[in-house]
Amino acid sequence: MDIDEGSGSGSNQKEDKDVYESTIDMAFQKFADRLAQNPEQVIRYEFKGQPLLYSKGDAVGKMLSGSGSVGKGNEKVTTSSVNGNGIPRCGLCGAGRVFEVQLTPHAIMELEREEMSLDGMEWGTIIVGVCERDCQQGGVEVGVAGYVEEWAGVQWEELNERR
Repeated sequence: MDIDEGSGSGSNQKEDKDVYESTIDMAFQKFADRLAQNPEQVIRYEFKGQPLLYSKGDAVGKMLSGSGSVGKGNEKVTTSSVNGNGIPRCGLCGAGRVFEVQLTPHAIMELEREEMSLDGMEWGTIIVGVCERDCQQGGVEVGVAGYVEEWAGVQWEELNERR
């Protein structure tokens, strides 16, 4: 293969760079840069913090970043929380939900450590929002575990071709 290094002009290289940079998902770049600081981490925990978005272009990213409307889907609750973070309200008490924890891509490797299959999970991050009032299921006796459904948003890995 012949490569003619002398024929490229500076303006073409600048145009190529501009096109490349315009296609970079800046949210993903921030996500990748932050996780590169500690590539072994499996979860990120920060109660009432800010999730690290994998993308702002998918439904979860748009919901949490406030950058557009969420597409039609099978969302259970569509009202935003009191503090405006985009996470749906608590279905039990109606209070706002806040970010608490998210799984990082390294969790995939840990969860599938024993698997020999080539097909694996295809998510970028899973974000969990919990009731800001930490409400409890009614009618549960003291000392007995009760359960409340919380919200989880999955940001899927964007693959050029699906298997």
